[in-house]
Amino acid sequence: MGTSRGQSTVVPQGALEINQAFPPDQQFAFGLPGSVEFVDFEAQNLVGINSSLNWDHFSVRAGFLSIEVSADALGVSQEDAEFRSVGGTMDLNNFIGYAEYFEREIEGGANLGFPNQKGYYATLGYRFGKWMPHLTYAKLDENGSPNSCGGVGQFPCGEALKQDSITLGVRYELGAGAALKAEVQRVNPDGRGLFTGYTNTPVDNQGNLGDRLLVAAHVLGQGARRQTP
Repeated sequence: MGTSRGQSTVVPQGALEINQAFPPDQQFAFGLPGSVEFVDFEAQNLVGINSSLNWDHFSVRAGFLSIEVSADALGVSQEDAEFRSVGGTMDLNNFIGYAEYFEREIEGGANLGFPNQKGYYATLGYRFGKWMPHLTYAKLDENGSPNSCGGVGQFPCGEALKQDSITLGVRYELGAGAALKAEVQRVNPDGRGLFTGYTNTPVDNQGNLGDRLLVAAHVLGQGARRQTP
């Protein structure tokens, strides 16, 4: 339980795009889509609980958080927000697994910047010697936004970010607390997904970016990293 003040957060790209659709005299003082904007916020009447259970090769955990959010820059005052999550891990006979599911529900004007979302991911890997190949599937989707969100200027509700991805990777233990990781990820965004500002990027007839292929390689524990889009 408690209150958090003096915090800041990034304004989602969806809010920047909606802001630009309004007449200049009704817009908030934000930049264009693709820019990075921050706003201060306050979280009051924070109530949360986290619990976990571990046994042998498995563990499960669950969490719940309820708060009232205020952000003067968005005309938001004491709007209700709830966060829920459940997840688990497995490490059995060289097989490793991770999975998590979450939901976010926010009412009122705060929904403009932080629309209702739900998502999950699941990872399965197999360890042999110093090598561990792994496969991950992840999905981010909308979670039933309310019909009206109010706020200054009666802004509409925010647009949930939606995408799914498949990642194939391999990890090699270098020893002394260091490891080499390489991954190939295929991302299928619905609209822009988690990609920021695609004003100058070709889209299809539905405004979708289309599939994206990402390749990354980095060393953990030695401060070196290399990434190639």
